[in-house]
Amino acid sequence: MKTILPENGNPEPQPSVITELHFSSKDEFRQSCCAAFQDLVHLLSSYAISADQNIIESTHQIRKKLKFFRAFTKLLKPGACSVESKRVNSFLRNHGKVFSDLRDSHVRSLLLTGEFHPHLKPQSESLSEYLEKMTRSESEILEEKLLSDRQFRNFSASISSEPFLKPYFCQIDEDGHFLTESYLKSYETSGTAFEQSRQSNIPEELHEWRKRLKDVQYQLELIQSRLTEDSLRFYEQVSSLCTVLGDINDLSMLIDWLDKQDPSKLPEEDHGIYLNRIRRQSDLLVAAAFDQGKDLYSLPVSEFERIITAAVAQ
Repeated sequence: MKTILPENGNPEPQPSVITELHFSSKDEFRQSCCAAFQDLVHLLSSYAISADQNIIESTHQIRKKLKFFRAFTKLLKPGACSVESKRVNSFLRNHGKVFSDLRDSHVRSLLLTGEFHPHLKPQSESLSEYLEKMTRSESEILEEKLLSDRQFRNFSASISSEPFLKPYFCQIDEDGHFLTESYLKSYETSGTAFEQSRQSNIPEELHEWRKRLKDVQYQLELIQSRLTEDSLRFYEQVSSLCTVLGDINDLSMLIDWLDKQDPSKLPEEDHGIYLNRIRRQSDLLVAAAFDQGKDLYSLPVSEFERIITAAVAQ
């Protein structure tokens, strides 16, 4: 099956609204949690069902919304059953793994063709043609397998009917103020991941930092309209830094893939030049991420707690 890009070359559609959380009463909080859950299930199922029309968009959005779902799951953990939290998180994580290789293959293709970042496209025409052919072939094989195995359809059915999911999100008997603890834990965990990544400066630790900071981003989006102007600037900092860390992760994935290619089949000099260019770009982004991280985590935990308490108290 041939990969078809959206007309704008970007696999991400216009963002869909997910119900935000409300805190005026136990009932309103429970209803808003349930509504957000149902929104996520509907979006995931819709993207899965439409995969045969636009598999790039579907794969990208399924991975993204599953990560949002997992951040939501962690946020509710103090008010829900911790055993069920692990069960729900494992269920969502395992489904995400099914589409991980295809997502990476699509991103490689978009990087190599210049759809994402034109300046990162190989300058050597022969190298560009060879690498694009390789990654396009890999994508087509993965797409055919996932579609022929009905993985998208099976995922849609599973996410819509798994019996232990809905009670976790729709039967919370709390007023929602316990979430302050969850927000603080996510912020502190992301700060620890930042320090560890800065000390080691290895891709795995940078990826871990990004995952933990994405938790903060997605969890803030569940109360975004309740944030003050100053708090929104902090959210925008988080979102901007997540974008940089995402670019670093994508380049690290591309570097690993390039390293695994058979050098005897590549224009050796051009391949080396290109690989060094990607590594230099990655190094620049890592330095920028660390600078942004130092600025972001200069916000004391007590000030972050004030932001969350004010939002929840509205």
